Amino acid sequence: MKKVYFLGAGATKADFPGAPLNDALLKEAMDLGSPKVARAREVLMQFLRIFFPGFSLGKLPRVEDVLTFLDSNLLNQRFSCKGYGYDEFSRVRAALIYLIGQVFEDKLKKDSKGVTERFVNILGDEDVIVSTNYDIVVDNVLKENRHNINYGELIRDRGTFSETYTLFGNEETAIRFEKGGAHEDVNVGKVELLKIHGSLNFLYCPKCKEVDITIGQKGILYCMRKNFEVRCINRNCTGKYEDLTVTPTYYKSYDNPFLKGIWRRVEQAISCAEQVIFVGYSLPEADMEIKCLLLRGIARNARCPEISAVDLDKSGKIERRYEELFGKVKYFDEGFEKYLAY
Repeated sequence: MKKVYFLGAGATKADFPGAPLNDALLKEAMDLGSPKVARAREVLMQFLRIFFPGFSLGKLPRVEDVLTFLDSNLLNQRFSCKGYGYDEFSRVRAALIYLIGQVFEDKLKKDSKGVTERFVNILGDEDVIVSTNYDIVVDNVLKENRHNINYGELIRDRGTFSETYTLFGNEETAIRFEKGGAHEDVNVGKVELLKIHGSLNFLYCPKCKEVDITIGQKGILYCMRKNFEVRCINRNCTGKYEDLTVTPTYYKSYDNPFLKGIWRRVEQAISCAEQVIFVGYSLPEADMEIKCLLLRGIARNARCPEISAVDLDKSGKIERRYEELFGKVKYFDEGFEKYLAY
């Protein structure tokens, strides 16, 4: 039986209870105290003081509202507002994405409960994982347990970042990105991991239009620490890496060719599935494109797949969302860990 597992933030939280959901992302980002995030944090704080009056009164806006405001100004080119133009809004957005990535870096350091490992061990060769998460928890377990990662679309190369510290009056960080040697464990494997919102280990070169990855490292955070001045690993290219993450905003963009390919594969997988199991995914309002993708895939499926949803919400709110969209749904409200034990 071919199954498609659709993972949301709750799937990661099952393994790492401290992992934040979207509602807590901004607070967690503002609470970061590491010196390496100080500059990004100050950029974000200054922006919030100017554009969100509630911030000065001790109230944080929703991260969706902040990102939507930024994307609205950038996409519609509404600039010259209180000294903020395109470059300033772009800088704030990059700072916020970096802080969100650093939150995941810090929160996912501790040992997991092994839920993801148990999940990977039950997968059949025909099963497909669709993930909305930027973290690399599932990626790392697939690499460790199955010795390969198949992201659905072709990964060009893999590399590794290293940091060295020197002291010349002030501490400075030198970051290097080098090819990681043999990469026969990439682009292979029967179980596909389709990350429709991108990933913190995807490094996109806009000149080559290719994606390189880091394994076991959230590579894009290194690029952000160097203000996206990390050169493409291709010796014949002068491009610099960009992040490939789709943030929680009402202006989500999926125009990148690599992400477009992943979306096509997701729709194809759903159109052939016998079961679609949603884990820790709340069907948020901002994910309209995902809802359309799901409905198209199911409409193309001649088998009328069984729909299941796994969550910890016992209020009935999330269950009703699924029923309104899909009709008959098997809802399991005891969470991912207990679901795997059945």
